[in-house]
Amino acid sequence: MKTPRELLLARHQSAAPKLDAIRQAVIAGTVGDRTGKNSRPTVWPQRLASSIWHELILPCRPVWTGLAAVWILLIGINVAQRDTTSPPLKPASAQELLITFKIQQRLMAELQSDHGTAPDADRPKSVSPQPRSQSARLFQL
Repeated sequence: MKTPRELLLARHQSAAPKLDAIRQAVIAGTVGDRTGKNSRPTVWPQRLASSIWHELILPCRPVWTGLAAVWILLIGINVAQRDTTSPPLKPASAQELLITFKIQQRLMAELQSDHGTAPDADRPKSVSPQPRSQSARLFQL
């Protein structure tokens, strides 16, 4: 009795020459393409870029087109909202800078002169401790 494997091989044995012919045609086609218009072999960055292009970009063209349209729309809105009414700043003259510097020096001198000195009215009065017996009498009165 024949095994199932032998039965399947016997049934499909007639397809072997056809498959060999197809295999030879594919091999000849690949070799023919290489020696045809592209005589130099591709290097790995070109193959990587080509595979990325064919696998990521081409199948999703509507999505990429939509993203590009959204970016163009955002850039247009950004440009349209730019405030062009404000006048450009003019550089300060040397005289203005000198006046500003003198004012800052005066303010710093005022701040430093007040630092560390407190009037007598603001100082807390020192209280000498009293004996307990006297403090108790004060509360009883």
